[in-house]
Amino acid sequence: MNHKQLSVQEAIDALAKAAEIAGLSVKVEVTRPSSKDDSMFDIEALMGRQKGEKVEPSVADNLREAASTYEDRNKVYGDSYKRYGEVMMALFPDGIEVFTTDDFNRLGVFNMIVSKITRISANLSRGGHRDSALDLIAYAAMLTELTCEREG
Repeated sequence: MNHKQLSVQEAIDALAKAAEIAGLSVKVEVTRPSSKDDSMFDIEALMGRQKGEKVEPSVADNLREAASTYEDRNKVYGDSYKRYGEVMMALFPDGIEVFTTDDFNRLGVFNMIVSKITRISANLSRGGHRDSALDLIAYAAMLTELTCEREG
């Protein structure tokens, strides 16, 4: 694993940012390292971790990542999730009865199909969305399998 070597200022900035994310205040004291190149530091060592030690993301990290993912996807799909209910009401104006495990399995896959269709429709005039189209093929194959098993 490659480790980024940081200058003293970069290391101080990285520690300050990590502390800010963690909601901590930190006093950074720099002492001369015993290495030959005293202008560079290993950030993992500065943060008290072993080389290659996995650091689990915090709740705040996950929330930031989720928000970023939402923003990226929303640029592609728009608010297609807000049209899902209208589509389902049009398909099932009298509702739908779901009683068995098989019913729930089939409905779950069907829901994914409708979700993919709403995503594709959000981009159809610009050519669609390839990943959603491929997902749609996979979900249709799953629904076919479940239907064949039911017809058995």
